[in-house]
Amino acid sequence: MADPSGPEHVRFEFDAAREKVTLELGGSRIELSAAELERLVQNLGQLRASMKPEVPADLPADSCPGVDAPRIAVQVTPDGKRAAFGVRTPSFGWLVLMLERGQIEGLGAHFAAIAPTMAPRVH
Repeated sequence: MADPSGPEHVRFEFDAAREKVTLELGGSRIELSAAELERLVQNLGQLRASMKPEVPADLPADSCPGVDAPRIAVQVTPDGKRAAFGVRTPSFGWLVLMLERGQIEGLGAHFAAIAPTMAPRVH
């Protein structure tokens, strides 16, 4: 089956257990496990990062991929100079942003400022 949002020449098919996917690209087929597919996606992301035009610096006005209620993890790096801010995404696995102190302070202030304007939590 083809992915309706993907290129026309890319097709995929899951096995019955959804533990492997077979990708067809330009007539060639490759079967990948979830871990192999995750590594491929990461490698494709690195390839994209080296291409022109660069990914825009600002958030696009139209849609972009989003993760609703992501799992996050934060820890200070061993040298104490940055914080590793990890976000688990269903599509890409864990993505870790290495943030400097000023970025952490800015995020903290921003979150603290907008929290009171948000709707109350519903339990």
